[in-house]
Amino acid sequence: MLHLSRHNIEAIGESVLRDFTAQSGQGDHICVPIDIIALSNRYLGLEIQYRKLSDHGNTLGLTAYGGMEVELSLHGGKELVHAPEDTIFLDEKLRCPEYTRHRRFTIAHECAHQILARIAEIKTGYSFHRVFEPGKRYASGEIKTAEDWCEWQANALGAALLMPKSKITPHMNLGGKPHKLTLFGYRFNYTDYKKLKELSEMFKVSSSAMKIRLGELGFIVNKSTLEYADPLDIFVDAG
Repeated sequence: MLHLSRHNIEAIGESVLRDFTAQSGQGDHICVPIDIIALSNRYLGLEIQYRKLSDHGNTLGLTAYGGMEVELSLHGGKELVHAPEDTIFLDEKLRCPEYTRHRRFTIAHECAHQILARIAEIKTGYSFHRVFEPGKRYASGEIKTAEDWCEWQANALGAALLMPKSKITPHMNLGGKPHKLTLFGYRFNYTDYKKLKELSEMFKVSSSAMKIRLGELGFIVNKSTLEYADPLDIFVDAG
């Protein structure tokens, strides 16, 4: 199993996007928002299929590295489903327009699993993407199993594909200087909240996912809620 640093994952993400856009006839230009379905279908050769993946909607995606039977929790019990090679299963609820950004993240997450598996030359096995948790982050002490590590890497690479550092950074530089958003507890002031929402819309991701990504890239400063003078000018991140 691969054990990659965040630096390694960022480099893989940028390399994949450059190669994808070059093959698409766009040279070295990484379009924003990235066409994650085209990357999945035309670049990685993955087929996307929709089906019910769980009784309670707690499994959003599934990808198999080789054709195999996968056990799903369905109809009050366990059901074996054949997962073809080079296929991404998405839960049928992700078809709905209100789940567009969840769908994009789930596809990016499953593409990341496929990319990492191919780098490691894994030929068999599968991976689930369970309930979408844009705020889920693993501290080093929480990564205790191989599954945890695989999920952390897929989340990190999925984020790098949807929100490339090379494309976010120019939008966070004002007058040639890096601009950082200030997070007072769990809230932003109006100006920074507006910037967060603009970036979320531009990259077609949730504001929660963008907030995490900006934090990872060092574009968020954390302060206490008490440090803000006017609480009426604070907007909660709606996710």
